[in-house]
Order: sequence, then structure tokens, then C-alpha cells
Amino acid sequence: MSVIWERSPVLFDKRNRWLINSVLIVAVLAFIGVAIYPAVEAWRESRTPTATSSPAARQAELETQSRGFELALGA
Repeated sequence: MSVIWERSPVLFDKRNRWLINSVLIVAVLAFIGVAIYPAVEAWRESRTPTATSSPAARQAELETQSRGFELALGA
């Protein structure tokens, strides 16, 4: 007993090939976008200027964070 699988004429018809190609193109573009996104974000971050703060401002920020941690821990 052998079963012969027949191709669906609706899905594989030459006229409906555009549907299959459209889905494949969208899938490929999605994979490329997901693969390239981290590199683009890293490049954008490297291009944006970083704010340079003075040592005194940095020290004040660290002290504020320290006080916040002490309050959160209840010490």
C-alpha cells in the first residue's frame, strides 16, 4: 500500500508563486534586520557624544547613589 502525495494545485500554482515569494522575502528581511540591529545600535551609540562631567559632579552623583542604597537597605 503506497500513498502518493499530490501537490496542492492552489498553493503551488504558477499564478500563486508571488504569495510564496512575498512570504519568503518578508522572512529574509526580518532575519537580516534582527541580525543587523545590534551592530547598528552599537554604531549609533559610538557616534553620539557622551557628556563629560567633572570629578566633583561625579563624586556628588556617587554620594547620592550611596545614600539611596543605604536608605533602600535600611542601614
